[in-house]
Amino acid sequence: MRKSHLLSFILIMVFTTFPTLSVLANQTNIRIKYQPKKTETQTSHRAPLNLPIEVLYDSDTLTVTIISALETEAEVYIYNASGELEDSSPCLNTVLTIGESEYHTILIESQDWSARGIF
Repeated sequence: MRKSHLLSFILIMVFTTFPTLSVLANQTNIRIKYQPKKTETQTSHRAPLNLPIEVLYDSDTLTVTIISALETEAEVYIYNASGELEDSSPCLNTVLTIGESEYHTILIESQDWSARGIF
């Protein structure tokens, strides 16, 4: 009896997560590098800055989703391969639309730090 309940539970979990896996298959996590902005009184930081920001690129819809738990003000810019601005947002938690290009650069700027990634 317990084995049949366990087996049915596993099958339900597999079949309920399978459709979500196919949706997420076209999303790519973009690696971004963070840099603190130096002030005149600040010494250099030796440890890398880790911020809770996730950037996802969806190749089907040509969108970039920025998800963050930070409550700081930051602006997001996306440039194409020619260096032209494609889309921007004045806040972190946003979805930006991009055009088809060989590669894009994302720039996230805050008062205290900046982040950059290429995809």
